[in-house]
Parts: sequence; structure tokens; C-alpha cells
Amino acid sequence: MKAIVSLLRKDYALFFSDRAAVFLTFFVPMALIWIFGTIFGRGGDGGPVTLPFGLVDTAKTATSKAICEALAGEKGFKLVQTTTDTKGIEHPLDEKTLRAMMEDNKVRFALIIYPEKDTGKLLDVRLKYLNNPRNEIETQVAEGLLQKTLFTRTPQLLIAALSQQSKSTLGPTRNAAFTQQLSKVVSQNFGPSEESVKALLDDPAGYIEKQGGVEKVFGLTTEDTKNGTGTKTGGGTGDIFGRLLNLEREQVAGQTVKNPWIARSVGGWAMMFLLFSLSAAATSLFEEKKAGLYLRLLAAPVTPSQILLSKYIYCMSLGFIQLLTLFIGGWLIFKLDIWTALPDLVVVCLFASAASTAFGMVLAAFCTSQGQASGLATLLILTMSAVGGAMFPTSFMPDFIQQIAHASIVYWAMEGIMGVLWAGKSFWELWLELLALGLFAVGALSLANWQFRRGSIFR
Repeated sequence: MKAIVSLLRKDYALFFSDRAAVFLTFFVPMALIWIFGTIFGRGGDGGPVTLPFGLVDTAKTATSKAICEALAGEKGFKLVQTTTDTKGIEHPLDEKTLRAMMEDNKVRFALIIYPEKDTGKLLDVRLKYLNNPRNEIETQVAEGLLQKTLFTRTPQLLIAALSQQSKSTLGPTRNAAFTQQLSKVVSQNFGPSEESVKALLDDPAGYIEKQGGVEKVFGLTTEDTKNGTGTKTGGGTGDIFGRLLNLEREQVAGQTVKNPWIARSVGGWAMMFLLFSLSAAATSLFEEKKAGLYLRLLAAPVTPSQILLSKYIYCMSLGFIQLLTLFIGGWLIFKLDIWTALPDLVVVCLFASAASTAFGMVLAAFCTSQGQASGLATLLILTMSAVGGAMFPTSFMPDFIQQIAHASIVYWAMEGIMGVLWAGKSFWELWLELLALGLFAVGALSLANWQFRRGSIFR
């Protein structure tokens, strides 16, 4: 037994002496658990934290006001109802400005409320839902939240409209008698007290709020709420409410894209594996040093800067070929349309490869061993992929993480890829994404070169 204990002590001593192994075993999983837990946990409150949602109310009626209040109460939406001009003055959002914001990808989902021109409709508004469904998960969540919000408010709006129409048609005196008689009939045949039915018909909004919401008044189940407006068929409740609300849908971008979810999926996973491949290629500098290659090269007419530049060009070209190969694979397997905008996609892939290679060179420059560089690369690459939008929408993350995402290579690469494959942007329209990737490549490569000159990789 004493021998076994000694061997165990030896194994643990070797394990804890390897900082990269300790880092990979404990800190990398802990960091990823925190990231994913923050996104999907949050005390059991799933869904996005601040999903921007444009809202324009051109109807200005009691019904439209009630819908706006319901959307404002939905925690999953961050309503955008104003815009700021170049002088810093805030103005109410209008439809023209909203559509421009959606084209610029500042808002991907919006609702416009118009006055209802059809006098035969009970509700005095019609709705148009605008969406830019560049991310399948985000799109489904946004539609689900919108449908849930409208569905829970529609019964209240419907009863209020019926009550108002009854008062207008019958007059106050006859309406009061009609309401009294109707309350008695409903109570006798369906169970609720006559007083509660009358209170609901007289003041729908006040009664529903007092009773704790539409769900409690009408006995809606969780499944009913999930289905939302217009999701049931065959005359179901949701379908009736959907027709009453007159909800139209309009897709403002990507109408001609085939298999739209593939564009983000291929781009996201391609970027993540590109970073892993290029980081491994860059950190191979340690293997070459261990093999004594640099001592022989430096004895020849070769400088350290030439060695680094050749390694950078090799890794960048390899990454570029890898990205293009993966996109061609997406075309072959999933019919992803890459040929329509191939020149622009090639430019984005080139800049993404340049920035990713510079990232790998920085790791190799500041780490003291290949194991240490590999451990740090795993943490940083998975973190950048998570917060940069390669795995899931950035809108699912808290605000401060969404801000951090802008410092990630993956974020700008994904914006560039989706700009080409989804929005059909040209080279000149991608200037911001390309500038961000180019600055990162130049800055990181300069930092790596400075550190290599100070380090011991060539000594």
C-alpha cells in the first residue's frame, strides 16, 4: 500500500507541475461552464437578454397602446422606439428609419402598427412583423416571444372591442341591460359568478389586471401560451386570435438565400476550426526549436524575421485554403450559394485567415512551451467562438458580453461572412468588418514580432 501511495504522489506531483495540464483540466471547463450558464441559465429565465426589437405605432389608438405596453413588459425584448440624429437629438422612430436600421443590421426584428381601414374588423389596428432571419435560433425565439405577448393580450383587446361596439350600437341604457342579461346567461351555463362576468364586460382591462392576468381569467395552459397567435390550425383559439389581430409578415433580407441556417453554421464552425488549426501551426515553432532546426537555419543567411514571415505566410495561406474548402463543402452538401458572391467571400476569407494567423503567432510568442500555448489557445478559441456568434446568437448574452464580443476575431469574421452570404453586401460595404480584421492582424503580428525578438525561441 505504501508503494501505491508513493506512486500516486508522484503522479499528482507531475500533474500539478504541468501548468498547461492544470489549466486545461480545471480552468477551461470552468470558464466555459460560466459562459454557457450565463447564456442559458440565469436563474431559469431562458431566452435572450436584450434582443433589439423595433416598434413603430402609427395607429395611436387604445389598442395599439395596449400592444406597445405588452411588448414593453416582455423581458426578452429591448424595444427600439427612438433614434438619435447627428446632433444627438432623439426622435420617435418612423417606418422609413426603421427599415434603414434593419438593412444596416442594427435591428433584425420589428413590429409596425397601422390603423385598421376595414371597419368590419373588431380590432382597430393591423400589424406588420418585419424580420431579418439571418440566425434560425434567434428568429424562432423572437417569433415565439412576439406571439406569446400578442396572444396573452388579444383576449383582453377583443373583449374591450366588443364592449365598446356594444355601447356604441345599443347606447348606455340598453347596453347596461344587455350586459346584465348576458352575465346571467353566462353564469347559469358556464359556471362563473354573474358579478365576475359583468365586471369583465364592463371593464376588461381592469378586471383582467385585478385577477392576475389573461391566463388566470381564461384558464390558459402553458401549451396555449407557447402556441401563440396563428400557430394552431383547424379553428383553434390561437388561429382565431391570429385572424383577429390581422398580423402580416415581411422578410426584409435574405429572401433568395437557400438553406439560410447553413450560412451561419458553416461560417461559425469553419472559423472555430480555422483558429484551432492556425494556432497549432503557429505553435509548431516550439517543435522546430526542440529539433534544433533554428540553429541550423540561423547559421545560414536567414534572419529570425524571415523565419517568422515565412511561417506567417504559410499559416495564412493554409487557413485561407481551409476556409474556402469548408465553404465549397457547404455548397456540395447543403447547396449553400457561394458562387454568386465568390470574390467578396474570398476577400473575407483572406482577412479572416490573416487575423487568425496573427492570433496564433501571439500565443506562440508569449507562451514558454507548446503545452502552455495549446491550453491557452483552447480557452481563448472556445471563448471567442461562444461570444463572437459562431455557436449561437450574441443577442442571447448579457450586455457586457455583447460589448466584449466586438474585441473578438470571430465576431468580425462572422459579420463579414454573413454580410456576403446573407445580406449580399459588396466588398466596399464590408469596409468596417475588413478594417477590424486587418487592424487586428497588423497589431497582433507586430506584437508577436516584438516579443519574439525579446524571447528565447531563436536562442
